[in-house]
Amino acid sequence: MENRRNAVSSFSTSPRHHVDPLPAGDDPLVALARLEDIVTTMSCSRIVSARRGYVHARFRSRWLRLVDDIEFLADEAAGVIHVRSAARARHFDFGSNRRRVEQIRARLASMAAGRATAAPTSTTNRRDSMNYKTLPSGLQYEDTVVGDGPEAQSGARVSVHYTGWIYENGERGRKFDSSKDRGQPFVFPLGAGHVIRGWDEGVQGMKVGGTRMLVIPAELGYGARGAGGVIPPNATLQFEVELLSL
Repeated sequence: MENRRNAVSSFSTSPRHHVDPLPAGDDPLVALARLEDIVTTMSCSRIVSARRGYVHARFRSRWLRLVDDIEFLADEAAGVIHVRSAARARHFDFGSNRRRVEQIRARLASMAAGRATAAPTSTTNRRDSMNYKTLPSGLQYEDTVVGDGPEAQSGARVSVHYTGWIYENGERGRKFDSSKDRGQPFVFPLGAGHVIRGWDEGVQGMKVGGTRMLVIPAELGYGARGAGGVIPPNATLQFEVELLSL
C-alpha cells in the first residue's frame, strides 16, 4: 500500500502516509456506526461492506473517475477507529484520501459534541399509541404532522431530521441515533438505495413540513447483521422523520 502516493494509514510509520486514528470515545462501535452514516451522506461514496468493528467505504472522484477504498477498524481497547486506504491513482498525489479522513474526523467530533451538550432524554420504554397504516412490505407509518409543501418522490434529494429507537412488542425502547441531537439534518437521494429500504419506502409521499412515524421490520432495516454494535441483529426500528426540504 505505501508505494501508492495517495495511501494513508494509522498503522503506517512513514510520515508521508501516516494519519492519526479517529477518536471514538467510550464506545468505538457506536462511533463506527456514526461514521457509516457520515460516509453515506458524502458525495460519490458508498459502503462496500460492514460488519461488527469494520467498515469498507468506496469513494469516487467526481471529475477524474478515480476510485479509492478506505477501511475503518474499531479498536475497542484503545478507544479509536483505525484507518487504512489504498488509492487507485497510482501516479498522482491528490491528497484526497487524507482530506476525506480529516473531513470524517471533523464530523465525528461535531456529532460527539452535539450529543454531549444535548439535554438528557428518558430511555424508559413507552407503549406506542399510534394508529399505523401497514403497507404490503410490512412497513408501518403514521403521519403526525401533514406538511403543506412539495411531495417527496423517488429521485428527489431530501433533507430530514430524524430520531431512531429500538422497537419491540409495541414499545419504544433505547434511542440509538438522532440528527436533532447533533443539530445537523441528514440529506440523501430518495429511492437510490443509499439508505435502508424502510426509509426509501417510508419517506416517499411525505410533504415538506410534515412529520411521520415509521416502524421498520428488520428485513427493511439492517436485517440479520445489525449495524455497528448499535442496532442488534433482526431488530425492528421506530423512526420519527421530519421532512425539511427537497
